[in-house]
Amino acid sequence: MFTQMVRTIEDKEEGFPDPVKQVKRQAYQLKSWIEEQRFPVLPIEPLVVIANERSVIKFDPRDKINPQLVIPSSEIPYKINYFKNKYKTEAHSNGQLKKLINKLKTSHTPLLTEILQRYQISPTELKQGVQCQKCSSFPMIRIHGRWICSACKHLSKDAHIQSLKEYSLLINQSISNAQAKEYLGIKSRDSVKRLLQSVSGKKGGANRGTKYTLDFFIDNPSSLH
Repeated sequence: MFTQMVRTIEDKEEGFPDPVKQVKRQAYQLKSWIEEQRFPVLPIEPLVVIANERSVIKFDPRDKINPQLVIPSSEIPYKINYFKNKYKTEAHSNGQLKKLINKLKTSHTPLLTEILQRYQISPTELKQGVQCQKCSSFPMIRIHGRWICSACKHLSKDAHIQSLKEYSLLINQSISNAQAKEYLGIKSRDSVKRLLQSVSGKKGGANRGTKYTLDFFIDNPSSLH
């Protein structure tokens, strides 16, 4: 039977893939992967968490969905406590857990999506320059090794880092000096070179063909925020 999640806002309905099927599939894939790595299988409990506390969750009886699989975010602490009481016997030793964690980290492959292509957005439509982290205005100006906001006068030494992280996510994971000059709004080639060298440990090419790898986002996705 085909099932989906339906969101209703102001009498308008919008359909989404069934999140219960999705989380069950992910639980199965994780269990299979752990078995392939020859680790004892952990208890895996799939859950769908609805972040919006104001959402009203309703189930169609024809779908035969276990309501316990779908919870609001406020119930997460209670669910964790429930699982602790349910699984009182340790499935892994601390040493096995550390090995499994390290294996998960080394096996992880980030999902790199061509976001602009997906939404049919041209790079030329993106706002150029460094955004002020205090008032969100564009652009900040680079003066004597610091960024100053032209609107609120906020000062920052590293406001360019967030801009380069966004560049790596939206446009490319490598950037040339000329591209960075245009994107960051800096006229000095030497200033751009120093900034790129400070955030990139890798580069390829030579002279004006040099490209700097913006791999901080790939290595640590949480660093985007």
